[in-house]
Amino acid sequence: MVSTIFYREAATFDIEDKDKYFGLEEKNAQIAYEYRQRQLKTIKGFVALIGLSVAVALFVGFPRENNERISQYCPSDFDVNEVDLVFFVIGDWGRNGSKSQRRGADLMLTLAHCMNPSFVISTGDNFYNFGLNSASDPTFTKSFSDIYNSSSLDIPWYAVLGNHDYGDSIDLLSDVDNRCNATSYNKDINLCPPGCCYSPIWQTTPYTHARDRRWHAQQGVWSFSKTIPGSGSLVDFVMMDTSPLVERYSQEPWAKLPKGLDTMRRTALLKDTLSTLARVHRRKSAWRIAVGHHPVYSLGVHCAGSHGDCASMAPLKKPLNEYGYAVHFAGHDHNLQMLVPSAETTAYVVSGAGSNTRAGEFTEKVMNVPEHKEMTKFVAEDQGFVAVTIRGDLMKLYFFTAGNAEKAAFVQEVIRPGKA
Repeated sequence: MVSTIFYREAATFDIEDKDKYFGLEEKNAQIAYEYRQRQLKTIKGFVALIGLSVAVALFVGFPRENNERISQYCPSDFDVNEVDLVFFVIGDWGRNGSKSQRRGADLMLTLAHCMNPSFVISTGDNFYNFGLNSASDPTFTKSFSDIYNSSSLDIPWYAVLGNHDYGDSIDLLSDVDNRCNATSYNKDINLCPPGCCYSPIWQTTPYTHARDRRWHAQQGVWSFSKTIPGSGSLVDFVMMDTSPLVERYSQEPWAKLPKGLDTMRRTALLKDTLSTLARVHRRKSAWRIAVGHHPVYSLGVHCAGSHGDCASMAPLKKPLNEYGYAVHFAGHDHNLQMLVPSAETTAYVVSGAGSNTRAGEFTEKVMNVPEHKEMTKFVAEDQGFVAVTIRGDLMKLYFFTAGNAEKAAFVQEVIRPGKA
C-alpha cells in the first residue's frame, strides 16, 4: 500500500524566493509586501518588548510545559536511550531563508530537540539558484548559518553537491565582457573578482570551515565513518558527486564555470566512484550508506519525466546492491519518496523537500506504472526531511512533513543487508 501526502501553501509573495508568485504580478506583490513591512515597523519595538517578556516567562516559569510541547513531536516509538545513532537527511533547501525553507527548517529544529541527532546529511542543491560566487558570498550565511542556528543543530553537516551548486541555469550571456566566468580562473580561482565567479569550489571545506565549522563538503567522491558508541561498530558513508555523471549537463553553458563540470572528467569520476564503493565494502563495516544528489530511482519529474536523469545513475545500481549498501539517499526531485524495489537489497530515499516543492508530480499516470507501484512505499509533496535511527541490525526512516508536524508521516524499517 502506498502512502501519499499532498500539501500546497497558499499563494504568497516572498521577497527572497521569486519562484512563488503563482500568477500574482511581481510589482503589485512587492508593493503589498513593502507596505506590510512599513506597518510592521511602526510596532516593532512594542512587539519586541512583549516577545522578550514572554520568552523570559517561558524560560523561567514554564520549562515543563515547553519540554512537553517539544516532546509531543517525537515519534511514539522513539527513545533516545534505545538507539545507537541518529541523523537527519535534508536536500534542496538553500533559498536565503525563504518562507518555504523556513517551514522545513522549523520542523527540523523542533525534532532535533527531542531526537538529538549526531549530524545532518545534505543531499545537495545547497544554495540556490546558482551556488556561491565567492568565498565570502553572503548566501552561505543567509541560507545556512542564520537558518539552522539552534543549539540542537550545532552538529556536523556533511553535504554533497547538486547541479545548482555547479551553477545550473545561470545566464552566462549576461556576463557580456566575460570577466567573471572566464575559464582562465580554473588555474587560480582566487584571482577571480570578488562576488564574480560562481563555482562549486566555494562550498568545499577549505573555503567554508572558517565561516561555519559545521560544514563539510568536497568535490568528487569521498567518504567518512561514524562509530557506534558501545559496540564500536562502524557506519560508513560514501558521498558521491553525481552532477558530472549526468551526460546532458556537459552541453550546458554553465558547465564552463570555473572549477566546474568541465574540470571533472565523467569517465574518471565514475571509475573513482565505483572503486570507492568497493573499497568501503572491504572495510566490513556494520552499515554502508551512499549519498548522491541525483536519484537512482525517482517518480519525480527529473526521472519519470522528460529529463531522464536516473538513466545516468544506472551504473551505480549493481555495486550498491552487490556491496551491501542499505540505503541510497538523494535529492534533486523536490519531494519525499521511499522506494524499495523487490529485486534489490538497497532501499532508495529521495529527500529533496527542504524548501520549494513541486505540486502534481505524482500523477495517476506515473503512479500506475507497474514498476512504480511495486516499489513505492511513500511519497509526499510537502516540505520535510528524513530522520534516521540505527539500533543493531535495524534502521528506521522517519519521514516528517511540515503539514503533518505532530507525528511522522511515514516510517520505513530497513534490515541490515545480509541479516534478513
